[in-house]
Amino acid sequence: EVGAAGSPGFQGDSTQMTFVAWVPTPSGWMERRTVTLSLAGGRLTGSADGSVILADSLRSGAFDYLAEYGSQTTWLSGWQSPVSAPIAVRIRLTRPTIDPERLATDTLVFRIGGRG
Repeated sequence: EVGAAGSPGFQGDSTQMTFVAWVPTPSGWMERRTVTLSLAGGRLTGSADGSVILADSLRSGAFDYLAEYGSQTTWLSGWQSPVSAPIAVRIRLTRPTIDPERLATDTLVFRIGGRG
């Protein structure tokens, strides 16, 4: 829904992103809502109407944004646009393990729909 009338666009940096998306409601239909994902205090949280903890006990985390396809492209640390979204968003989450000398890193990549 980036670029739609009344939409704030897609805003993101390494610790927070905000965009408009169709979100299911408790009544069973979809409504446009502003969604925010944040990394702070060892947690990944998401909010549309209320806040939900998506991951906790994190050592670190970061959001990255892909501007174009290709093997030579790099991930960007921020995205600010009222009319377009990145092609994909990468979320990197690092957690401690049982072994204090080791960390576990999960990398999640989410493809974003067509660009506006």
